[in-house]
Amino acid sequence: MSTPKESEQVELNRIIFDELCLGKVNHGSTEWMRQLISNYETEGIEGVILGCTELDLLFHEGMTTLQVFDTTAIHVNAAVDFMLSD
Repeated sequence: MSTPKESEQVELNRIIFDELCLGKVNHGSTEWMRQLISNYETEGIEGVILGCTELDLLFHEGMTTLQVFDTTAIHVNAAVDFMLSD
């Protein structure tokens, strides 16, 4: 299992709070995330967890061939399943 390095975590935090939480989706930040995922893919990771509700704003289909776990979608789907269950 790999997690972003401290400097990468600092940049992710900056992107989330200084851009995404303010409704800004910066192409450079999207490219930075694509490159981050690509770098870890070459190290052998098997999937990507989008562990912040705002990160799906940067992620695009086709950005990686890895399995992606979008925690926002996972929680929404679980809530809908719960509400629709008997």
